[in-house]
Amino acid sequence: MVHADTFVVARGDPISYYGFDAPSPNVTEPFQLWIFGTVDGLYGVPSVTNLDQYSVAMPAGQVEALGNGMYTIYAQFPGPNHQFDISYDNGTLKTIYKAIQDTDMSGSLAPDIKRQFDAYLNTPPVDDIIINRTLSIEDPMIRVKNMYTTESGDLHMDLITNLKAGDKITSMIDEDQYNTPAYRSVMSSSATVVGDSNRSFSLDFTSKASEQLPSGMHFITIRFLESGSTVIPVERYSRYVPPTPTPVIQYYYDFSGNLIGYDINTTRPATAPTIVISPTVTPINWYQTVLNAKRVSANNRTVDQRGTVYVGEKNLDIYGTLGWMSNYNGNYGFTVQYCEWGDTSNTTADVIQINNPYHFDVDPDIFRNKLGAWCQHQSDFIEEHPPVAFIVLPSSAIYNMTTGEMDNGLIDVTNGTPVKGKNPATVTNKTNTTPTEDVLNVVITPTDIPTPPPTPEPIPTTDAIVLPLPAWLAVAALAIGVVLFRR
Repeated sequence: MVHADTFVVARGDPISYYGFDAPSPNVTEPFQLWIFGTVDGLYGVPSVTNLDQYSVAMPAGQVEALGNGMYTIYAQFPGPNHQFDISYDNGTLKTIYKAIQDTDMSGSLAPDIKRQFDAYLNTPPVDDIIINRTLSIEDPMIRVKNMYTTESGDLHMDLITNLKAGDKITSMIDEDQYNTPAYRSVMSSSATVVGDSNRSFSLDFTSKASEQLPSGMHFITIRFLESGSTVIPVERYSRYVPPTPTPVIQYYYDFSGNLIGYDINTTRPATAPTIVISPTVTPINWYQTVLNAKRVSANNRTVDQRGTVYVGEKNLDIYGTLGWMSNYNGNYGFTVQYCEWGDTSNTTADVIQINNPYHFDVDPDIFRNKLGAWCQHQSDFIEEHPPVAFIVLPSSAIYNMTTGEMDNGLIDVTNGTPVKGKNPATVTNKTNTTPTEDVLNVVITPTDIPTPPPTPEPIPTTDAIVLPLPAWLAVAALAIGVVLFRR
């Protein structure tokens, strides 16, 4: 009884598989394991069957002694005489029969020992039964097969591997930055290898991770065995999606075969169409948009990092200026800190909570006396020189002697009219206090004219990926060699 098929083992894994074709079913008896390579081998390793099932097991330490390549595995069972006719002892290949001469194989390579073993096997009265498999020992391999973004914005990955079934896989996005308790659960995914001849596992990263990431290149580190790792590059983009009645911003992952270095399937499985029955229409509250006259022509309410905001502006999108969310005074969210406060020993000076970064008001009561740079802030990571989020400038108010009013240099985009102020004699400088959500983000009475959406970013394709690098960051990188930064 002889047959052959291939079993793959990744270096660092043990040899471990089950056979269900033992020649003596319903009997518990020993068998011997032989492994023949092109140079090395293991000979006559004792093992035990369990009824018609037998297991082949060899610890990873023994596998390490074998080089990469193809091997022949013999599972040797006793024949009708219930004895092992062929055995290996102290460098000698021998049989139980006096008529068959033993052979000294000391110093012989595995192929020579296998040839002599086969010669004995074909010499009567030897009746041992051999179940033959081919073993392939390889370096560990993990390769992406399918990779796509789901309808909900989650990143799904199907990967094939030569690791054995049951091996644990862990993975994390940008693990050098986010391997902390606050981010680990959001940025990581774990799995277990499944399958016998075709082994695989799947990883899923939620859309919450993409919401936290800055746009640009990121790296998913996949770890396995004791010290194995591989890296999968992905990109993160943001774009405006215009559903009815108001546009929203969406964050998503992007990738391509060119990015990874080989072809992958990026086609998302088809999903059943969602049937909407009797949709409920809810009233919409529009935010009043007030912009400085210097940018009102473009109606651009989006502020980039280190961008300028003007006192009195309303309904600004400052999400791209902020750092990472953290827990501040029991509230998990974004905070900024006045960069010019000066007292580095006071880590809470002039810190304000940003409750809605997509609809932010530059409230005069808060920012009139706090002009200049406001920095990103994290309560659990205090930096001596944190990155600048945005810069607050006065709105260039001009006093009109005729009307006695102030031209604040602001335009109410909702109705297209200038925003007027008070006589400077009546304007008092108020002391800054800790703002509330109502102070920072005031919902104005709905109007019939919604704020036009920002100009959509071009949807990136996998054929042309552009990674923007701010000029100030490039200069800093040349100046000091290495730049550590957050978004």
